[in-house]
Amino acid sequence: MFRRIEMFGFKVLRYFFPKAASVIRAIYAHQTTAVHNTQEPLVHSNAMNIMELVSYHNIFNAVDKKTQRIAVISPMPPAQTGIADYTLISFVNNNIETHFYGDYPNIDTMLEHKKALSQDNPSQFFAVDTYVNAAKMVDYSLEVFVLGNSDHNLKMAVSLLTTKKSSAPRALYLHDLCLFNLLFLVCIELNLSYVQVLRDAYAHKDPELLNDKNVFDIHHLMNNGIYALKPFVDRGLVDEMWVNSSAARQLAETDLGSVTPIVIKETFLPVPTIKLERSENLDEDYIRIGSFGLPNAGKDTPKIIKAVQKLVDKGIKIKLIIAGYLAEDFFKNTYTTVPDFIEIHDSPDEEELFRLMGSIDLALQLRKKSLGESSGVVPQLLTLKKNVIVTKIGSFVDYGEAVRMVEDSLTADELASVINDELLHIGGRTADIDNYLNTHGVKDFINFVNGCIPHGIEK
Repeated sequence: MFRRIEMFGFKVLRYFFPKAASVIRAIYAHQTTAVHNTQEPLVHSNAMNIMELVSYHNIFNAVDKKTQRIAVISPMPPAQTGIADYTLISFVNNNIETHFYGDYPNIDTMLEHKKALSQDNPSQFFAVDTYVNAAKMVDYSLEVFVLGNSDHNLKMAVSLLTTKKSSAPRALYLHDLCLFNLLFLVCIELNLSYVQVLRDAYAHKDPELLNDKNVFDIHHLMNNGIYALKPFVDRGLVDEMWVNSSAARQLAETDLGSVTPIVIKETFLPVPTIKLERSENLDEDYIRIGSFGLPNAGKDTPKIIKAVQKLVDKGIKIKLIIAGYLAEDFFKNTYTTVPDFIEIHDSPDEEELFRLMGSIDLALQLRKKSLGESSGVVPQLLTLKKNVIVTKIGSFVDYGEAVRMVEDSLTADELASVINDELLHIGGRTADIDNYLNTHGVKDFINFVNGCIPHGIEK
């Protein structure tokens, strides 16, 4: 209980007083005592909740069945992270029985996932806290730990580091290639020294890179090829890493270096099947342009607004749809008044988000920097056959001719010109979009997953 209060307090401090939080992080990381890196599970004194009891009951029932199985340890819906949604989309329709270990908010949510599937779907859903013991009882053909850098991934990362390695191949599927936030949270949870964990992992590098000053300068570490991946690979006894783009692979290779012999495999976010529940009643006089996801300077939201403003000033009727997490806060903190041509949709649920995507004529998904992170929005837009303008950076490059790419150095005037040109050629990318969709579907992803099971393993 104290641990949860401690972590909640730190998150609040980090939100309101980021500089003070950095100081406390530094003090804590130095003072925390490193414990022996054991592969045995931690002993929890709290009584099991009903979700864990039901999970163990279903796990026991599965033990005696002789069938091939895959374990997926990942954030799961309704967690407010795209990783959760994509895990369910990507893995759930596998003919090989797949067990999803997630941090579900309650027993009803966990059971609803199963009820939503067809009767012949063999997937099962369990509480993530049970995996440390379930892995000893169930013979899995493949373990997949799915991680990103947000707080939603904490329990999955803890499970990776505390679950005893079995004979099954262990894959680490990364949606983010910078894990400093997650590593810090894990060190708090497992009573590890954040500083010592980093120094142990990168002992082969120049010691000055991780001296008392630099060890907390994340930008300095990233500039020197350290992204906090290696601690998870080493301590988690990972056999192979999966990433969603060539850019992510390059970052992983840089972080791990030649001292960590691990297979890195490129895969992709599969394009989902989207069914629009209801159509949008629109004013057909207006062109609708959308930008989806957390709006901020890093996503070039201010540049997008300036570019659209320039087109509006020329008399073009445009509505700019800004839809994403904390969208209202972005405008409150950035603008004194919101221009009339902007529609704000704060933290829309999945149905609402898809409805808004379906209503637009063109999307702009820009980034100023890339750390190899995946974009869940672009595949969704392509599924809806929407033209998309992206920055020529990171994972966006892998979409090829299915999207319109622009340089980050583009000015607002130049972006306005590109938007106008793309609007004049709506539908011109249909063939390229279809080619991408036909080779990046859920079945293609499942074939990749099943291909990672060693030949001959049949459990």
